[in-house]
Amino acid sequence: DTYGYSVNEERARETINAIFDSECNLIDTSRNYGFGNAEKRIGQVIQEKEESTKSIDELTKGKPPMPRGGKK
Repeated sequence: DTYGYSVNEERARETINAIFDSECNLIDTSRNYGFGNAEKRIGQVIQEKEESTKSIDELTKGKPPMPRGGKK
């Protein structure tokens, strides 16, 4: 739960797979989204689709991680 919103594993994987199946070639993410789970999930799907010739660019931010619960 980041910024008061969370995504379950199944929905996250469906969304990431839909991106790979589309014409989209950029994923904008941050280690702050889902406390790092967003980037982990994207990486897992990329590993599973390793045989794919499609190139996806992942854009991430270099800020320090948010504290648990999204509050300082």
